[in-house]
Amino acid sequence: ETQLKTKLGILRETSVVAAVVSVSPLNFSQVQATQHALAHRLDLLAKRHALEASRMTLIYAKNKRWPALDLESTLRVNEIRADDYEGALGEIDNPKWSVGLTLKIPLENRAARGLKNKASYEKMRHLLEIRDLENKILHEVPRKYQAVLLQQEAWEASRRAMFLQGDKLGYSVGQFLRGRFSSDLILKYQDDYLGARLEPLEAKLNHALAVLALKEE
Repeated sequence: ETQLKTKLGILRETSVVAAVVSVSPLNFSQVQATQHALAHRLDLLAKRHALEASRMTLIYAKNKRWPALDLESTLRVNEIRADDYEGALGEIDNPKWSVGLTLKIPLENRAARGLKNKASYEKMRHLLEIRDLENKILHEVPRKYQAVLLQQEAWEASRRAMFLQGDKLGYSVGQFLRGRFSSDLILKYQDDYLGARLEPLEAKLNHALAVLALKEE
């Protein structure tokens, strides 16, 4: 009996006390987690910036295919010609303006059409990638949120089981001291209790990993 008490690490008056670890519940809803991921996820923001750049490129490419009307003006101060030197000198104090319009009509602008087609393709590609990533977020965030809740429930269940194993061991020790239980049975209950004490710790670790996975979204 003395050897058994030593192994158990308890005395007649000592009650079995289970170790307690805490798990903090989530302070945000599943909807908030999804909205935050859609608004702040870095790879999604990068794809949105790429889409905006492709839109600007497409606008530029479309404008290149339209006729261009340019206004040109020149200021002639002096035109020195070898056959009219005196006349050229007379224009020094009388500068002349000339104004004109230049109309450019691209008849066979293959480069502009190619740029426009490429820009359209890039815009569509970025748009599809954004939709695909958004759908992935809408699927992954709820799944990971529910995984956190399941791990929290697993921790609570393991904690209850740990206390029950502690109560059973405490009751069995009392029965052993009255000569009603064998030492082998007490040692078995002790092993069950020690194993039950590890379950909340493992559940807490799994809960922390699930929270970390959720916050990565």
